[in-house]
Amino acid sequence: HGRTMGTPYFFSPEQARGKTLDIRSAPYSLGVSLFYLATGRPPLTGATPPVVLQIHLVDPPPAPTSLIPSLSPPFAAGAFATTTSTSPSASRSPAGRAYVVSLRDPN
Repeated sequence: HGRTMGTPYFFSPEQARGKTLDIRSAPYSLGVSLFYLATGRPPLTGATPPVVLQIHLVDPPPAPTSLIPSLSPPFAAGAFATTTSTSPSASRSPAGRAYVVSLRDPN
């Protein structure tokens, strides 16, 4: 059917598993991209791409404030935390307007 394409640092866990992707995958990848932009490094790293993919399956990304404590609380506690759940459940932030609102106000 399809091929897995992309950069493993930014894969969602379901993408790393080779599952069919839906809209819930995008917020995770956006969250790890924002982590990279805010901290200068990807949240999950490993020696090889397959190791990085495996880490995405079992380890949630660390809080960006673990690297840069001065980051904005709404970003660190709200928007980032709700996009990077390892399960694509309803708790993962939605894409679009609701996500932008969560960047401004995490409550």
